[in-house]
Amino acid sequence: MLNPFKYGEIVSGSNFIDREDETKKLLRDMGNGLKCFLISPRRYGKTSLIRTIIDKLKRKGYLVAFIDLYGAASLEQMAVVLSRAYAEAQETKLDNIWRFIREVIPRLRPVFSVEPDGNFSVTIDVKEKKEEINNTLMHLYNLPYKISKKSHKSFIVIYDEFQEILNLGGISMEKQIRSVIQTHKGIGYLFSGSKKSLMQEMISSKERAFYKMGPVYFLEKIYKEHWTTYIKKNFQKAGFKFIPETIDFIIECAENTPYYIQYLCYEVWDLSLNDKTVNRKKVEQAITSIVCKQSPLYAGWWDLLTLPQKQILQMVSVVGGKNIFSTNFLTQCKLTPATVQKGVKLLQGKEILEKENDEYVFSDIWFKEWIRKV
Repeated sequence: MLNPFKYGEIVSGSNFIDREDETKKLLRDMGNGLKCFLISPRRYGKTSLIRTIIDKLKRKGYLVAFIDLYGAASLEQMAVVLSRAYAEAQETKLDNIWRFIREVIPRLRPVFSVEPDGNFSVTIDVKEKKEEINNTLMHLYNLPYKISKKSHKSFIVIYDEFQEILNLGGISMEKQIRSVIQTHKGIGYLFSGSKKSLMQEMISSKERAFYKMGPVYFLEKIYKEHWTTYIKKNFQKAGFKFIPETIDFIIECAENTPYYIQYLCYEVWDLSLNDKTVNRKKVEQAITSIVCKQSPLYAGWWDLLTLPQKQILQMVSVVGGKNIFSTNFLTQCKLTPATVQKGVKLLQGKEILEKENDEYVFSDIWFKEWIRKV
């Protein structure tokens, strides 16, 4: 029997756990033409949620453009990403998609090539002057409204990793996008991002363009009860023996986070295939196996850190990151408050630590386990 647990990929169907409330509200708000914001830490299943929503919207007859800005490294590449998303929202035939892209960004002279897997890539033959590429982008921002009017179909635009516009065009790009889309009556938007501090600043600061533009959703961890049911069901189907406390231990070790739960269950499944028994020892062995596999990566991260940064991480891995400026924390790591403050800020910039409510936590929980074993 195939391992039923999935990680490192978009999940759907029975592997897509809960999120019914978020799905319902986002479908409602975008369907009503609102400009919505979705903020989620990485590995919480944001992309799987978005893909589920896209499937539901398409079944309802909406045109949906999915715009992933994570890989866009220039304004020209952003223009390609936008034009491709709009093309694929309307067309399925490759020739029609290419024709649309050529028509909307003719000055960039897009060049197409088909990949071995049947997908295609687009490269740019020329680079426009800043004023020209800005004009091109302004035209692209307005296309969903024009397409909707021409086709007489409702259009939904979904941006993923939206905070990347700050690297591409800065705050001025926020203003440009807002100036266009605020006139798009009936066009639903979803701006999603995984860098919480950047996204929050974008929507909560009165000086920023997206301040109070629409409803904001923060993706939380999935309730433990949903995971318990899902994990038990998969192990029971294959005849695995376990006690409820072991399932609780899995969820606890994976910190109730979708990616880590799936990853840990995947490893536990493989370790338990021979005797079909899942227990605490197998879970601990699975964690050790995961950390060992990731060790070369983590060692590379560790080598790039300063001594104070290493000391901070060692302390957080043991006592947690809730009271990092307490006398006890500072005494044990032998650092000054200023050094800890600077170190934590840099570790956040490296995306090793992130702030969750009033506590600093590891962005990668397996890195925390690796540090404990160093």
